[in-house]
Amino acid sequence: ETQEDYSKLQAQATQLQEDCAFYLNRLDAAEEEHNASQAEYNILMAQATQLQEDSAYYLNRLDAAEEEHNASQAEYNILMAQATQLQEDSAYYLNRLDAAEKDYNELKAEYEDVQEDYATLKAQATQLQKDCAECLDKLEDAQASNDAPQNAYGTGEISEEDAILLEISNKAGNINFDQIGRADEADKDDLQRIKGIGPFFEKKLNALGIFTFQQIANFGSKDIEDVTEATEFFPGRIERDGWVPQAKAIVQEFGSDEQLSEIMKQSRQFDFERIGRATSGEKDDLKIIKGIGPFIEKKLNALGIYTFRQIANFTPSDIDTVTEIIQFFPGRIKRDDWVSQAAELAKDSKA
Repeated sequence: ETQEDYSKLQAQATQLQEDCAFYLNRLDAAEEEHNASQAEYNILMAQATQLQEDSAYYLNRLDAAEEEHNASQAEYNILMAQATQLQEDSAYYLNRLDAAEKDYNELKAEYEDVQEDYATLKAQATQLQKDCAECLDKLEDAQASNDAPQNAYGTGEISEEDAILLEISNKAGNINFDQIGRADEADKDDLQRIKGIGPFFEKKLNALGIFTFQQIANFGSKDIEDVTEATEFFPGRIERDGWVPQAKAIVQEFGSDEQLSEIMKQSRQFDFERIGRATSGEKDDLKIIKGIGPFIEKKLNALGIYTFRQIANFTPSDIDTVTEIIQFFPGRIKRDDWVSQAAELAKDSKA
């Protein structure tokens, strides 16, 4: 029995040794596996750390790139704005250059016209001196034979201007009044509203029997030729200054309205040499002035007042005259202060 127990114990001891060896082997294997896993973990940890560093590096570069991009974009926007401004400035100065060139060409053409007119005027003056001398001789002969009027030019009783107008009036028979219409002093318009007609030339036209815008509006080429010859005017000047279109525009704008037509005839009460003359082509928008509406503006235009500059030159006497002619409320022009408003607007338009 003791032997049998010993054998069992011996067997159990052997089994325990084998089990111990097995678990020791497994422990060694597990330790090796643990060591391998630790190495792999260390490698992965190192890689993760490197990736974090790389990520931080590239994030920093990205931030720097974004800041650089924003700075570049801001600089680009500034440069684009400057380029746009330069384009606008270039266009502005090119337009001013074109306008200056146009003005220069117009002034050059006007200068050439003036030179031509001067040469013509000089020739006409020379001819006029000869004609005047002949006229004096004829008048002296006529006076000697009692055929001349008592106030003949040369006696000092009439002026040279009256003598010229008398001579022109003798040529009225050359004008085709069936074509242009007849008028007299009672129908007289302010022909100086037409650009190119001055005070003395208006008298010449009146001496011929031409008193109204309508008559000038009816001019044909033959009428222009006859008037030019009768008044000894510069050939081609009437066409160049556009008398006929100007007269037609005035008649068309005011002639059909009885009230405006009547206002137009009273324009002679104004001293346009002082306040300045203007045409519809130089017209300002007078309605900008407080107190001037569309119909009042038409009345002022009918009177020959088109610009801020003219109104700015009004005197108290002019204000009274305008008030009466256009049948406006007494004191209203002064109360609304047209003159100061016009002076400011005229200054702005010059700028």
